Amino acid sequence: MVRYKAYANITEPKQDDIIDLLLREAVFSYHAFRHALINLNLLIMEPNQTVETKKTGAQIEAETQRFLDEMGYSSSQRAMFFLGKALKRVVNIQRQDKKNKTALDMVNFNGTGRKDYPKYGGCHYGKRTTV
Repeated sequence: MVRYKAYANITEPKQDDIIDLLLREAVFSYHAFRHALINLNLLIMEPNQTVETKKTGAQIEAETQRFLDEMGYSSSQRAMFFLGKALKRVVNIQRQDKKNKTALDMVNFNGTGRKDYPKYGGCHYGKRTTV
């Protein structure tokens, strides 16, 4: 029996699935950590490694596309990546403006029903609405 209908599709994972997920998580964590060290020039990969200069927008876009290609993201996963990137920019601007409730606080990570769209639209423009 499931307590909430939203979680009805979640089942207990099998032992092999748990091991696969743990290995995958470990590999991705290592890859992210290694990537961060390389970007901070704390991990010397070559004897003649130099400090990178500031990157242009085209270089950043090319690196982002290369990263997404390497990860093998589908178009929907790429859309979520860019949505998260845009949300981060909005939240940073709102935090600079010292907003109490940022856009990240208004995101419902469990899914949104159609009846909730007008409510969130009102919050976006700073109006208080009740639905």
